[in-house]
Amino acid sequence: RVLSFSLSLSHFSSNSNSQPTFIFFLSQVGDGDHDQMAEGAVDRVPVPRDPASNPRVALMIQGCATLAYPKIDIITVGKEDCTQIWRKFPYAVPGTSVMLPQAFIRVAAEGIPSVETLSYLRGAVEAPPDGGLQLPKGLHPALALSSFSPDALDNKPHQKSLVFVCHHTTFCGGHGDRLFGLLSANLAAQLSGRSFAIDMRAPLPLASFLSPKKPWSAITTACVTYRWTSAENLTAMDDDILRLMNDDSDVICIASNVRLFAPLLRHDRSGTFSRAGLLSGLFLNLFSLAPVPTFVLANFQASLAGRTLLGIHFRAGNESTWSDPSRHALGDIDKALTCAAAVEEMLGLPSNTAWLMAADT
Repeated sequence: RVLSFSLSLSHFSSNSNSQPTFIFFLSQVGDGDHDQMAEGAVDRVPVPRDPASNPRVALMIQGCATLAYPKIDIITVGKEDCTQIWRKFPYAVPGTSVMLPQAFIRVAAEGIPSVETLSYLRGAVEAPPDGGLQLPKGLHPALALSSFSPDALDNKPHQKSLVFVCHHTTFCGGHGDRLFGLLSANLAAQLSGRSFAIDMRAPLPLASFLSPKKPWSAITTACVTYRWTSAENLTAMDDDILRLMNDDSDVICIASNVRLFAPLLRHDRSGTFSRAGLLSGLFLNLFSLAPVPTFVLANFQASLAGRTLLGIHFRAGNESTWSDPSRHALGDIDKALTCAAAVEEMLGLPSNTAWLMAADT
C-alpha cells in the first residue's frame, strides 16, 4: 500500500513559541456538547467509515475557516483569500463532492454555515426527522457518486482532431505542469468529440518516459492553436472554451501548462466526467511507463522489501537554477518532516515505514 500526502505548508501557522500548528482540511472532534476548534487535533483526522454503524454528517464548505462541530466531518476548499475554490480540488462542486467521506448525510455549503445550521445537521443524524430532511438555505445535497470509469472514454477515431502541442518554441512549463495541461486537453477532446493526439518534443520526446497505450504521436505544422498557459491572461477562459467547443476546424491545437478541469467540466452536462478519479483515468487510458523509468521503479520497489511507503511532496519553487515562483523556504523542510511523522503516528504505520521525499530542488 502506498500512502501519498501532498503537504501544503501554507496551511501551517505558528504560535507565539514558533511551534508549528497543524490545521487539516478534514477534522473530526469528540461528541461533546460544546463547539471545538480543530487546530492541533492531528490525532482526530477521520477515515471513511460505515455510515450505518456510525452516522455522521459530511459537510463541504466552499470557503475557508478553521471550523469543527460534533458529529460533523468538515472539509473546507477555500483558498487563503477565501474567495476561490482551492485549486487542488478541481471537482469541488456540490454535484460531485468527491473528497467527502462516507456519511449518513452529505451536504455542501456555499459559505461558512451558522452554528444553528451545524446544530440542525447534528440533530438530523441523532434523531432523523420524519418525512425527509429539509436542508437549510445555503446547503445543497452532495451526491455519493461512483468514481470515474475509463470505460466511459471515447477512444473511437473521429474526423476532427485535437492535438496537445509542446515544441521548443512553445511555452509549456515543467513536466508536471504540462501533464496537467495535457490531461486538460485530453478532456477537451473528449467533451468536443475529437480524436486526441500529442506532439510533445521539448525538452525530451514524451515517449522517452511514457509509453503510449494507443497511438497518440503526432507531428503538427500549422493549426488553430489555443494557448492556455500561465504566461497568458486566462480571465476569459470560459469564453475561450466555448469558442473551442464550437470551433469547426479539422485540427485544433492546445498549448497549456495549467489545470483547466473546473471550467471544462462545466460542459460535462451528462456528469460522466465530474467524478473522483478523472485525472488518473485519463492518464492511465493514455500512458504506461516507458522501459527505463519502469526499470528504475522496479528496483526501488524491490528495495522496499514489502515495507509501507509514505510519500512527501516538497515544493520550494525558486530555489534552483531556473526561475519559478517561490513556494516554501528550504527551512520549511523540518515542518514537512514533522508533519510526516505526525501522519505516520496517526495512521499507526509500522516503525520500519519508508519515507520518500519528492522535491524540486
